Amino acid sequence: MNNKIWITGCHSSGINHIRLLLGMSPGKEIIDLSGRRVADASKLDFVMRVMYHDSRIFDGTPPVRNGQTNTWESQSYWLRMEWMTREKYTETAVEHTCNIAGKKQSDEDRAIFVQVGDVDWVTQLYRAKCPGLNGRTYEEQYEENLRWRTVPRGVDAVVVTDQLYGRDWSTNYLPHLLDQIGYAPADVSEAEKIHHRSCELNDHLLKKGQ
Repeated sequence: MNNKIWITGCHSSGINHIRLLLGMSPGKEIIDLSGRRVADASKLDFVMRVMYHDSRIFDGTPPVRNGQTNTWESQSYWLRMEWMTREKYTETAVEHTCNIAGKKQSDEDRAIFVQVGDVDWVTQLYRAKCPGLNGRTYEEQYEENLRWRTVPRGVDAVVVTDQLYGRDWSTNYLPHLLDQIGYAPADVSEAEKIHHRSCELNDHLLKKGQ
């Protein structure tokens, strides 16, 4: 099935993480920082060593990559890493729009909606990743995230944040999601390593933000 996968959710709901896990399906895309497709045999190493490396969480000293210092000010290095590859994918797209079904370009496309469970948890995680909250107050961001508790019509699959943030998600829920969108099963052990790593980084971020 030659379809495009549209993934949508509020900020810090995990849409970019879901994209990486979908990319662990054999033959599906994970894109490196230069825009090249990562070979199946190298996907685990790339995600663990580059996308989810320790220095993605920094202690206040602006990180330097390729001679350039992060100058995102109210943003964070975490978000900068995501934006370096965000628009380079062709098989999947991440969005922050509730009307994700309207993004479909053909009957073969599939839409995944990330439904917010614990709104406060999601909002706290976004503040940890983006301290400036893009100029919003915590209360304003919280109200925005409330909109994502209602699943719109026309989506093909729903991922719930309260489940996604759990360490068992890659084992208990990812196989069904891959089947729903027409992707082949991913290596369970490799997907689990990536998902556990994401959970660890989120935990560290939240602790730093307290």
